[in-house]
Amino acid sequence: MNVTIIHIGGTEKLCSFESFDAPRPWIRLRYPNGGGVWSFALAHGGIEAKRGTMPEWRISDADLATLRAEAKALDIKFTVVPFARSQRVKPGAPRKKTPQKQMGLFEK
Repeated sequence: MNVTIIHIGGTEKLCSFESFDAPRPWIRLRYPNGGGVWSFALAHGGIEAKRGTMPEWRISDADLATLRAEAKALDIKFTVVPFARSQRVKPGAPRKKTPQKQMGLFEK
């Protein structure tokens, strides 16, 4: 089975489907011309990426729907979640000040 993947910039590649990563909700695709085998998430269709970063490649919507249907038939569980950047506090947000125990010792 051939699967189309799309880059953030709009470039498309045709990859071949390898297998499902059985306990994990991921699929493995083989890149053309010896580019290796990479894992893509069934939840959002993105390629494996570091935590807090956006994946550069994603599976096309039509192919992702087909792969999700096959995964459900094989009883592979996954939840559909949108892409999320890191959950850090914004730099301009006011910080909550913690009370310090020793301040009471120096007040009169």
